[in-house]
Amino acid sequence: MLFPLILTACGVEIIVQQTNPPTPPKVATLEGEESPSEGGDGTPTDTLPPDVVDVPPPPSPATISQVTATVLPETSRKALILNAIRAATTSLHAGLYLLTDTSITTALTDAYARGVDVQIVIDDSFQTSAQNKKNVTTLTNAGVPLLKSKAFTFHHAKYMIIDGKEATIMTCNFTDSSFSSNREVVAKVKDKDAIAALEAIFQADMAGAATTVGLDSLLVVSPDNTREKLNGLIGNAADEIFVAVQAVDDNPFVYMLIGMKMKGVKVRVLIADPADKKGDAGDAQWLKSKGVEVRYLPTPYLHEKVILADDKVFVGSVNLTQTSITKNREIGFVGDAAFTATMKTQLEADWSSAVVF
Repeated sequence: MLFPLILTACGVEIIVQQTNPPTPPKVATLEGEESPSEGGDGTPTDTLPPDVVDVPPPPSPATISQVTATVLPETSRKALILNAIRAATTSLHAGLYLLTDTSITTALTDAYARGVDVQIVIDDSFQTSAQNKKNVTTLTNAGVPLLKSKAFTFHHAKYMIIDGKEATIMTCNFTDSSFSSNREVVAKVKDKDAIAALEAIFQADMAGAATTVGLDSLLVVSPDNTREKLNGLIGNAADEIFVAVQAVDDNPFVYMLIGMKMKGVKVRVLIADPADKKGDAGDAQWLKSKGVEVRYLPTPYLHEKVILADDKVFVGSVNLTQTSITKNREIGFVGDAAFTATMKTQLEADWSSAVVF
C-alpha cells in the first residue's frame, strides 16, 4: 500500500510514497571499493544512437556556491570529519555506505551521548564485513537511530548534515583507506537551499519512502535525476570535459562523451589504475579508440567522482555505471565557477602525473 507524503525544502518539492520496497539483490565487494563493474551494460556499438548527436541535451544544471573542498589522501585530514562531528550541537544526520573507521564511530556515539540528534542511514550489503558490522552494532547498542537501507541496490551516498546549517558531501567512505591512500574529495556546502533539499531526502530515506527529485533540485540524486543532470552538464559543454572517476562503464554516458568529442569539445577521461583489483577500465579502451584522451592514475588510488564541464564541476558519490546512475542512492552537486577553478587545479596536477591508457 502506498501513502502519499510531500516534503518541501526551500521551494524544492520532493514527493514521496510511503512504501515497503522489495529487497534487491546485493553484489558482494571488498571494503573500500564499490565494484565499479557492477551494472555494466556490455560493449558499446560503433554506431552512435541518433539522440546523442541530434537531440538537444537537458538544461545545464544549476550550480551551488559557498562550497569549499579538501582533497585526499592525507591521514590528518580525517580530523575534518572528526571535528565536524564533535562540533555538532543539535543534530547530525548522515547517509553512509561504509563505516569501518573506529574513531569516527566513537565520535558519532559521543555526539549522541551528549544530546545531539544523531541519525544514520547506511547500506545493508556490508553487514558481513566484520569491522563494518561491529561499528554498526556499536552505534545501535548506544541507542543511535540507524537504518540499514535495503531500498536501493546500494545506499552508496556519502554525506553528513550538521545542525541543519552545513553539509559535507563526499566521494569517500568512512574507512582508513579513504584518508590514507585514496584520491577523494570532501566538500563542505553552506548553501541553505541545497542543505534543506538534502535534509528532505535524508528524512524520506530514513522513513523508507521513495523520492521524486526533479531537474530543478540543486542536488544530483540517484536514482531520481542523475542521468538527466549529468547529460545536461556535459551536453552543454562548449570547450572541455574532464572526467575523473573510478571507472566508466555506462554506455549512454560513453556515447555522450564520444558525441561531444565529435562536436569538437576537448574530452579527457582519468580513471583508476586498471591493474588494481579495485579498478575497472570499463569502456576506457573503446573511448580511446574513438579519439578520447584516456589516462589512469597509478597513485594514489583514484576513488573520486568528478566531472568538469567548462566552468561547472560535479562532485559526488556517483560512479559512471548503470547501477550507480539508475538503481543506487547517490548524492552529489554541481559547483560554481569558483569551486570549479579549485577542482581544475587538482585535476590538471593528477593528469600530468597519470599514465596514458
